[in-house]
Amino acid sequence: SAHTAVQIVILPVWRQHWAFALRLLNAEKQTSVGVLQRIGAWFWKRSERQYESLKTAKPGSIRHYLRKFADKLADQVGPEEKFLGTLGQLKGGRVEVVYPSFLSQKLVRRRLRLVVRNEPVHRAWAFLWGLATPLLFPLIFSPFSNVPIIYTMWRYYGHGTAMHGAKFLNEAPLDLHPSKDLEETLGSTK
Repeated sequence: SAHTAVQIVILPVWRQHWAFALRLLNAEKQTSVGVLQRIGAWFWKRSERQYESLKTAKPGSIRHYLRKFADKLADQVGPEEKFLGTLGQLKGGRVEVVYPSFLSQKLVRRRLRLVVRNEPVHRAWAFLWGLATPLLFPLIFSPFSNVPIIYTMWRYYGHGTAMHGAKFLNEAPLDLHPSKDLEETLGSTK
């Protein structure tokens, strides 16, 4: 089987803010094996279908406002969690890191370590959302909205994959490559 190959492009944006772009090359996603993972995958697909149906809601309807509310909640997820969440769906492999050549390799490695260090935070939040999910599970069978259970499962899934992404990035062999082209591109935008 092919190994996962991931390319990460790192760019400094402003002061201590950095942008991470991710490109998956011949990536292999993890396969669900546990019963809870299969239930979560089924529920996730069902939730996605419900969300897609909300997109067709008439403006001013309750379903329209529910979709806007869901969009607002989704926008609150930070870019770091999304980045790590994508990595968390991968099997082991190599990571190629591309960065502007004016940055030192030491600085780039430190920036990656700062992203990885939040793994315990994602683990704690995944645990808490995981505890909340079964408590709200009876709402699926009630006439009330499924929004609370969907939200708790979504946050559990988000923090869980971010936690696995941090582990993946911490354990994967890194190939760091300074890029003169990135430096020239950044220089032309200033």
